[in-house]
Amino acid sequence: MTYWRSASPWQSPEIRKLIFHFVVVADMALLFILTTVPGFWNLQGAWLPAWPLPLDLLLFGALYYLQFRPAPQEFLIKAVLLAAAGLSFGYLALPNVRDVLAALIKQNKVALALTYGTFELLVLALLVRKVRGMLRASGNVDAVLRASLSDKFGKGWLGRLAHFEARIWYYGLFMRKDAQLQFEGQQHFSYANNDGNVHHQFCLVMLLMFDMPISHCFIHFALSAKLAWLMTALEAWNLLYFVAQYRASKVRPVSLGAETLHIRYGVLSRDLDLPLHLVARAVPMQDSDERQRGERRYRQFGFLNVMIELRDGARLPNIFHVPRPVRRIAISVDEPAQFMQALNYAIQTK
Repeated sequence: MTYWRSASPWQSPEIRKLIFHFVVVADMALLFILTTVPGFWNLQGAWLPAWPLPLDLLLFGALYYLQFRPAPQEFLIKAVLLAAAGLSFGYLALPNVRDVLAALIKQNKVALALTYGTFELLVLALLVRKVRGMLRASGNVDAVLRASLSDKFGKGWLGRLAHFEARIWYYGLFMRKDAQLQFEGQQHFSYANNDGNVHHQFCLVMLLMFDMPISHCFIHFALSAKLAWLMTALEAWNLLYFVAQYRASKVRPVSLGAETLHIRYGVLSRDLDLPLHLVARAVPMQDSDERQRGERRYRQFGFLNVMIELRDGARLPNIFHVPRPVRRIAISVDEPAQFMQALNYAIQTK
């Protein structure tokens, strides 16, 4: 005889994750009370040890492994994130832990900096090696980066952040001038030349490059040499993002596929894969049209010239990956008439 047994809601991965997060937050709140509020539990503030925090972090790591049984690589990443979050909480909220961590950092700051730098270079080298190998088989950079990083960081917020940073590095430094790239979709529409879009971006990049040595010299002589080099390093890091945006805007198109409209604008804005069944029609618009509630706009330095009206009840993910109601989407393309004709035809023939 076969017995049917309904699945318990407690076996759901989402429920178990929610319980795990609740346990962590409750424990940190209890630890904060035990180590900051005088009472009989800490001898009226006379006994404030720092060891409960690392002990709790070890127990959390063991609990996470027993609950979810992740792969070794995934568990290592989650353990590092958990330790970083726990130590950050201890440094900011627990005075006794802050004193211990401050002393350790002061004594080993050179070793910590070298360790972190070596780790970053190793990860970057491994990523570049793997991506280059995958690009030989496929010219679809977005798909290659997404696949390689999802294996290491998952598909959650950490994977999306890693994908964002990897695109910055690729388009800012590693993309060859003659690279033959591929993108999802059958018809591709550029936005690079709309009102001199990429030319304005190039001027902005040159302005930042021209400003760097001037700012460095001014801060060096007016304040200090260390601060000057720090500000120059931050400006160089900021410049990388603008260079990546400029180079990506020349090659990453808005693409129309059989079932999806792929909206891409450089690398600094989040890509949107818009299902065609949500689209009602595409109509021309003026750049001076007033923005309305429930409207998204994708533009850089060009004019907005196409309005994509969505069907009632359409919901699209926002920057935090949370679905929100959207009524229409305004975009900027080089050839608006051809784009609207192709999109409206694709909607009518579905």
